[in-house]
Amino acid sequence: MYGTDWTAVDYLVSNGPLRLEIWQPGESIRLVRNPYYHGNFNGNIQNVDIHFELDWQERLAKYAADELDCVQIPELQVHNARARYPGEFYEAQIPSSHYALFNTQQEPLDDLRVRLALCMAVDVRKFSQEVFGGIGTPAEGGFIPPDVPGHSPSIALPNDPARERRLLAEAGYPEGTGLTNLQALGESVFTQYLKYIQDSWREVLGVDVTWKVCDPKMFPDRITQETPHMIVSGWGADYPDPDNFRKLLRRNEDEVFRVER
Repeated sequence: MYGTDWTAVDYLVSNGPLRLEIWQPGESIRLVRNPYYHGNFNGNIQNVDIHFELDWQERLAKYAADELDCVQIPELQVHNARARYPGEFYEAQIPSSHYALFNTQQEPLDDLRVRLALCMAVDVRKFSQEVFGGIGTPAEGGFIPPDVPGHSPSIALPNDPARERRLLAEAGYPEGTGLTNLQALGESVFTQYLKYIQDSWREVLGVDVTWKVCDPKMFPDRITQETPHMIVSGWGADYPDPDNFRKLLRRNEDEVFRVER
């Protein structure tokens, strides 16, 4: 009836304890108490303002200045935040996956043996410990994370350096020789992920990959403009259902391996 405007403030229909009052796309929304909600809703909260345009450093600075009541921070900042605000820190599981996406239409990633070698060269258990300090779960159960229906434990490819090097040799790149000019793109928030993956490929396979990082807001445009061999990104569920992860895979139709939850 309203076409693409169905989510506008004047048209959006909801029946929860809070309703949408103000929405500035990409910047902020305001939720106010719904006078027509008759379910159990304790407390005296009358409105909630949610800001999207702030990066985590700005959010944390505003929290320290008592300008925000609650902030979400990146996984890599969890230990620092817990130490700084031990009595205020709350940790919750968020169904999400971090992954590398290969462009299978470009050489040499059109060769399955090359893709398999790159996948298996990343030790996801060490990745979880060394990059995240044990936060999250090593990606050993497919793209759908734990606690979401459809998660399949222990189906990930094994970390097997001897097999990885053999696959590269069979593909015509012994010890990584000739496997050059690989370009990869990642969001700036994943810089530490990228370094770990880059180091793993260099040490295990003798393959050097050139990584470029960019602001997350520019990431979608950069992918289409530069068509890199691979990207590293992440996906957090909109709702806790496996379909929300499967749709992502169906849209991309490329080879994906998940490196960390």
